[in-house]
Amino acid sequence: MNTLFVKEQGIFTRKEFSDTDLVDWFKENSDDEGNVQQETVAYTTANIKLEGEGFSWVLSDFTLDRDMERMDPSGWDVKEYKKNPIVLWSHSSSNMFAPDVPAIGMMKNIKKATDEKGQLTGTVIFDESGFDPLAMSIASKVRQGILTTGSVGFMTKVIEIIEDSKDGTRLIHRKQELMEFSIVNIPANPKAQIQRSAEIPETRVENIEATASMPKDYISELLLGDEGHETSVSETSNLQTMFQDTIPDEGKSNIKEIFNGKN
Repeated sequence: MNTLFVKEQGIFTRKEFSDTDLVDWFKENSDDEGNVQQETVAYTTANIKLEGEGFSWVLSDFTLDRDMERMDPSGWDVKEYKKNPIVLWSHSSSNMFAPDVPAIGMMKNIKKATDEKGQLTGTVIFDESGFDPLAMSIASKVRQGILTTGSVGFMTKVIEIIEDSKDGTRLIHRKQELMEFSIVNIPANPKAQIQRSAEIPETRVENIEATASMPKDYISELLLGDEGHETSVSETSNLQTMFQDTIPDEGKSNIKEIFNGKN
């Protein structure tokens, strides 16, 4: 099934289509030149490459995805996205069916392709300040190769419908607006995989203290330290803030007691 969010009566409604039904929907909702008459939001896969402190992503190329669709990498409109280039986890904040959580990073150096052979690329910078456990967790999983793909949310402007294609291509998105970018578990593009630069060492818990370029991870310091290891007043405050943001309200009084030395 193919998922499409269609704007109806001012709100986006999730719709599921079979391959044939999706093509028929675009035929009914686009003119002879392929201009889509209804606002829609869909998602497709992005590839990742680790480069230094950031992560270089291929947001879009002309690869045939699992939905038998192609994206024209030269047809992207990134003007509005550049004004607010946030990176999300699993389409949160943009998908009404996903939990609304803060951005885990931002996108820099977005470069648009000039033809079908090119790629839409950008560099993801995760929030590794130490104050967002989710962002740091996702960044760590990307470095380790546990998470290897991303996904772009886009609004189709111009579509090309392909009849009787030899390779199975049903649709080509010729012009589309980039709405958001997310790190995801499962991609739409079966060829999406991480490509690691050989000179970049893996980040491991045991060398966190020796890596000056990494943000300070207070929880790891406590776990790695000798018995009786203590944090400073500012570090304790950071830890308390992190726990307060990740536990239910009914448990917050216990956390205060722990940090005040009552347990």
